[in-house]
Amino acid sequence: MNPVEYPLTLYYDGSCALCRSEIALLKSYDDQQRLRFIDCSAASFDADLHGIGGPDRTVLMKTMHAQDSAGRWLSGIEVFQAAYAAIGLNILAQLWGHPWLKPLGSRLYPWLAARRHYFVRLGLPWLISKWTARRSSRKQCKLNNCS
Repeated sequence: MNPVEYPLTLYYDGSCALCRSEIALLKSYDDQQRLRFIDCSAASFDADLHGIGGPDRTVLMKTMHAQDSAGRWLSGIEVFQAAYAAIGLNILAQLWGHPWLKPLGSRLYPWLAARRHYFVRLGLPWLISKWTARRSSRKQCKLNNCS
């Protein structure tokens, strides 16, 4: 993967609880504001109006997509690799990009993305939101000098 030029704009399905919880997690770690987020789930979303010059709404709704500031498009696990690197979760970024794991992830991710609504029923968004809430409370504590 070529080096990503930040900020990175992520296009996500805001109608999906799992997607929303993942975006909330990314936002909670994005202290340097290297990520931008666009919910493309609204029927009124028009890729042309956003000037993205890339995939249409139907494609954007199937899997995660992102565009870096140089105009390069990323999709699938490359998005997660770049997003986690942007927020400093380098171990997760390296796992997504690991030479042995990336081929597996590239095949598995589209299957998981197509079935993401089933993971909502299993409570995965709840787990992610708990992690996000814990992160946010620690962050607030640091700002207020908690002990």
